[in-house]
Amino acid sequence: MIDGNELYAKRTLRELEAYINSVISSIHENEEERKNIRLKKGGYKKYREELLPFFNYGKLLFGMDSPLSFQLVRGYPSFDGIISDGPLVKEVVEITFPHFGKQEYQNAKRLVAGGFYGQQFDSSSQEAFINHVKSIATKKAAKDYSNRILVITVDSPGEFSLDFDHDLLALNKLVLTLKGIVYTARKTYLLVLPQSINGINYAGRLHVIK
Repeated sequence: MIDGNELYAKRTLRELEAYINSVISSIHENEEERKNIRLKKGGYKKYREELLPFFNYGKLLFGMDSPLSFQLVRGYPSFDGIISDGPLVKEVVEITFPHFGKQEYQNAKRLVAGGFYGQQFDSSSQEAFINHVKSIATKKAAKDYSNRILVITVDSPGEFSLDFDHDLLALNKLVLTLKGIVYTARKTYLLVLPQSINGINYAGRLHVIK
């Protein structure tokens, strides 16, 4: 299981990359850990829903060789991470990860039990997903994030496959939908996490919303 102290350590992006690679290695070597990360047990929930988006946001915005430090915060403040330049706080970041919690948990359980859950996606499910993300974003937009960066994260290859033109059009529709919302945040981004499809790796994307 993930060590809490390691999860909240202050690191550069290169150091974060090394830590993430070490977590991936330990997961590959341990069947129980593979089950835990799929079900987001223990520290894996924060790892998947906050640390990985935080890392990818920093990577896409600042570049891997940035000297800035990245650190998740403990507890339940109104933000998730801090980006520092030496002793100075450069950005305070709130990460929101819209998902269908119960449905995704059941899918993860099926994956753990049988290795595949055979879920199918189409334009109607894309529309439902876009509306769901819009609903979550609208709630976040109503909060006072005037001194923070809001990062709306999408990790749903079934809905938005980065190797399929039709899905890219749907993703563009999501971007336009989110731009139609008025945010209090200093800046707002849509982050699409990296995908691996049929053995091909597709880089993540960072869209400026505000």
